[in-house]
Amino acid sequence: METWEIVLTFIAAMAAVLILITVALNFFKINNSQEKIKIEGRKGYVVSSVVNLIYKCFEENRERNESVICSQLIVKSTEDIASTDILNYIDTSRIDTSSLRVGDLGVSAEIIIRYENQIIYVEKVENERIGT
Repeated sequence: METWEIVLTFIAAMAAVLILITVALNFFKINNSQEKIKIEGRKGYVVSSVVNLIYKCFEENRERNESVICSQLIVKSTEDIASTDILNYIDTSRIDTSSLRVGDLGVSAEIIIRYENQIIYVEKVENERIGT
């Protein structure tokens, strides 16, 4: 083989490997770096956005048995958000409220939406502080 044929074969092999890796990552939905989503605004907008992420989490993980973190959020609302605000906004034809565990979010919070054992958890992240 000539040098240019070797180089061309190497380039084609590298392209094939990159394509296979991309397809595998999309097929298995591997997400190594999960970004925190910022949601700010009126209470109704924030609640609606959180509920849409709950639906997405439930639909993507419906058949899984392991624990999965679906979303990490930073929410800032104009008013306090109670667990009942989110539960009352849920469309029960899409997800049963008995499959949800939602905590009070307050006005500003860092929250995690996770799926575990066919239940969606919406939890406020509590940062521990070490006093001197």
